[in-house]
Amino acid sequence: MKLAILKLLLIFLPFFVIAQSPLSELHSLRREIQLAKNDTSLMIAFGNLGSYYDDVNIDSAIYYFEKSITMARQLKLKLDEAMLYSDINWPLCKRGNYPQALRYLNLALDLAGNPANEKNIHHLPATQTPESYRLNILSWVHLSFAGMYGYTGDYEKDIVAANEAKSIAETFKDSSLLSFIFNEKGNAYLKLNQPDSALHFNLMAIAYNEPLAYKKFQANNYIQAGETYLQMGDTTSAKDNFEKAVEVSALHNNPIKNGEAHLHLARLFQSQNKMDSSLYHSKAALAILKLAGKEKSTAAAYRMISDCYFSLGQKDSSFAYLRLATVLNDKISIAEKQKIQEFQVAGFEEALKLEALEKEKIQTRNKIRTYGMLAGLAILSIIGFMLYRNNRQKQKANAVLEATLTDLKSTQAQLVQSEKMASLGELTAGIAHEIQNPL
Repeated sequence: MKLAILKLLLIFLPFFVIAQSPLSELHSLRREIQLAKNDTSLMIAFGNLGSYYDDVNIDSAIYYFEKSITMARQLKLKLDEAMLYSDINWPLCKRGNYPQALRYLNLALDLAGNPANEKNIHHLPATQTPESYRLNILSWVHLSFAGMYGYTGDYEKDIVAANEAKSIAETFKDSSLLSFIFNEKGNAYLKLNQPDSALHFNLMAIAYNEPLAYKKFQANNYIQAGETYLQMGDTTSAKDNFEKAVEVSALHNNPIKNGEAHLHLARLFQSQNKMDSSLYHSKAALAILKLAGKEKSTAAAYRMISDCYFSLGQKDSSFAYLRLATVLNDKISIAEKQKIQEFQVAGFEEALKLEALEKEKIQTRNKIRTYGMLAGLAILSIIGFMLYRNNRQKQKANAVLEATLTDLKSTQAQLVQSEKMASLGELTAGIAHEIQNPL
């Protein structure tokens, strides 16, 4: 009897910890909204509540992020708007709303990529310049793109986007950001069945996260490390990491990661044919994930409980949970197919838009080149005309000079001839005088 009571307490202990410990934090955040002195303070308060509810209640996280985004738009705080688009990406992807996530991230990329938006920053951290502040946000945006690609199964693009984020984050040595980036890369390599690379990046993520005060998502590092060890056949290390994930997620108010860590332990114990332990962790996962609104993981918990009951010979219970899993999975499958199609269409439309922009740029460059050539030709024509005119004037001047020179030469010859005749006349007169007046 005592053992049964202890098991029940252990099942719901994470939930009790999660339900009680953050009450003061939640109260404080709600109080921020009530005491907000201006719209900027209200924007920050809504954003903080959105961050609080991420991995706690997905719908609430989206709701408060949307309110914060509306305030940022009204205040024309472009970089805050970009950061909020990056933040809301995660709960949107967890909800499966990939098209909206893509639209928001494309807006974020435009805003964070524009240096003109450095002019209006409501609060610049003392250690940053406007440029470094903007680039830091740009790095978070690239990381969000990586996360979105990871959720939609495009792990090659996931790694490319994570590397884009890393190249910026390393410039500023942002440990928190680097921890998330390495975690994302670890997940991508894990899904690509490259466990050695996955473990390398997971351990780096853990190392970067360890000294930080903010550890809400620390459990994800241990979950991925556990999955990687499991892929490598090291069940002992896998179990240790899953249990560590249960511990830190309960401690730092992350119900979704807490539930998912329990679910991983349930699968591990199922593989070892330890059905009682598997059932315990499956029920712990279900109790938490239903409240958090993570439908896909909730469906997995239903299915795991069904399998456990079936193995324990309780077929009625197994059938009941199997039915719950099937209904929820069908609902998720239909919704997810639609969202994936919308995401692909949105991505295709975005690609067409980028292609159109690129064509427009090329056309603009060609126009500029054409106008430049025409302007050059016009200038050359003007210069040619001026040279032609100058040449004509020079030719005319030369002709005048030649005519003048000819006239001068003729005049000179006439003067010489006149002087000769005068001299001859004087000589003749002298001779005649001498003849008439001999000495």
